[in-house]
Amino acid sequence: MFWRSSEINEEKWDRYIHRDDWYLKLLPDYKRLSKRVENDVDLKAALKEQAYAFFERHLIAGDLALGESGPNWDEERRDIDTVVIHHTANPSGMRVSRLNAMHLLRLYASHYIYPSKADRYIKGQPIWSGHFGESGQQVFYSYHWLVREDGTVERLLEDGEIGWQAGEWDINTRSVAICLDGDYRMTDPPRKMLAAVSKLLSKHYPQVGSDRVLGHGEVNPKTDCPGGNFQSWRNQLVKETK
Repeated sequence: MFWRSSEINEEKWDRYIHRDDWYLKLLPDYKRLSKRVENDVDLKAALKEQAYAFFERHLIAGDLALGESGPNWDEERRDIDTVVIHHTANPSGMRVSRLNAMHLLRLYASHYIYPSKADRYIKGQPIWSGHFGESGQQVFYSYHWLVREDGTVERLLEDGEIGWQAGEWDINTRSVAICLDGDYRMTDPPRKMLAAVSKLLSKHYPQVGSDRVLGHGEVNPKTDCPGGNFQSWRNQLVKETK
């Protein structure tokens, strides 16, 4: 079968998903393909979509090799004194199953293939988050809450679980992540969405000072998440919270 250089060979990938160390083969393969199309926005987006869809499908099916035990990442959890605000930077309506696949690939697979010095023993081991959804399947979300445009709120991680979300481990250990479902690089979030976030802050995190409600980009300057107008609508969040 002929495969275009900008496409994943899914038949080949399927042969690796039952191996504990599948990420050692599939993540470099994905990055190699992505490098080939880095100057073509459309092809790069299509490749990313194919990769996320592949992992979403296999996570739902439950046939992707994952760990049955592993490090207790949450033992470093501390008292929550910070809230980090994110956005998906995607059209609204993100499926939580897609978000799960994205974070498995971006965060956990990347950490297992390129571990820190302290975690170097995990390379080659099956991926383990220690977090589980209602169905009992292991999940890889980095956010504690997902907020929809209409103000609907979905709990993804419990407060006692560390979300790998800030790009700074110290912040991860003492923060919760609230993610807005949508792309707010050029526009402000809807009022219902902001009101829902304000309610979350008031109800669940009254101990967090207004100066500790941070945009992701304030913690990690490599990103503009959750959008260029964050400081404007952040003030609205904090004002409505009080």
